[in-house]
Amino acid sequence: TVPSGTTGKPKNVVHGARAHGERLKNPFSVPAGPYGKALVLPGLSSTFGFYRVCEVLNFGKTVFFAPESDSALSLINIFEIDLIIGSVAQILQLVDAKKRNPSSRVESLRAIVGGGGKINDAAIAAVRTHLCRNYIKHYGST
Repeated sequence: TVPSGTTGKPKNVVHGARAHGERLKNPFSVPAGPYGKALVLPGLSSTFGFYRVCEVLNFGKTVFFAPESDSALSLINIFEIDLIIGSVAQILQLVDAKKRNPSSRVESLRAIVGGGGKINDAAIAAVRTHLCRNYIKHYGST
């Protein structure tokens, strides 16, 4: 049982060894891009986070985790993280943290991938204004 990145409610998920192997043979394409350091907001506690971490590491990139948004902003600044992967709710919490801490530096960000929920135009505009111009919507199972 793993918590959903969107609702936080446990879901029963069964993934055998073969399913894990197939998932890694057909990875999510974003970590293969020109990014070197990824902040994975869901961490390893969700299927979405677990598979994103596996994919990022499979491409030889560095993965970071943060317990909450203010820590995430510090990591982005200190380690010049260039990719964020998270649920829409987590990304919007990061936008709020940036609004509270306008001096936090996020210029290193090149892309943000959001999954697990709908995001409206105003929220996308806030992400682009406060964090990064490139927002990628991940559709599919999270």
